[in-house]
Amino acid sequence: MQLTDPTAQARVVYGPKYPDGSTFDVVTSSPKYLLRHRFLGLTTGHVSWVVVYPKTKPYSAGTVVSAEWEPVLQSSVDLSLNSTLNELLSQLRRKLDSVMGKWRSSNNILTALLR
Repeated sequence: MQLTDPTAQARVVYGPKYPDGSTFDVVTSSPKYLLRHRFLGLTTGHVSWVVVYPKTKPYSAGTVVSAEWEPVLQSSVDLSLNSTLNELLSQLRRKLDSVMGKWRSSNNILTALLR
């Protein structure tokens, strides 16, 4: 069970680099070179990605996400889909800690100045 939504973390880490209303998703794939393994009945692997749809307008009922997307972050290939998702989450957590560290530092300075 995954308790943290990687798309929420991706929005915090990467959101400022993209236009307002950009949508982030996590998707998975089986690399092309491993698909033949599946055809032969061999074990295949997985890769997980964080992608962004940067041209998405702010949400309103009845609208759809833009078809234009770009990859933001990717896991390594692994036999376990869960392992690839956990790797993405670990990468995002490290980046989030850096982002939040900067916020904490600037927020502490601002708080000290306002006292």
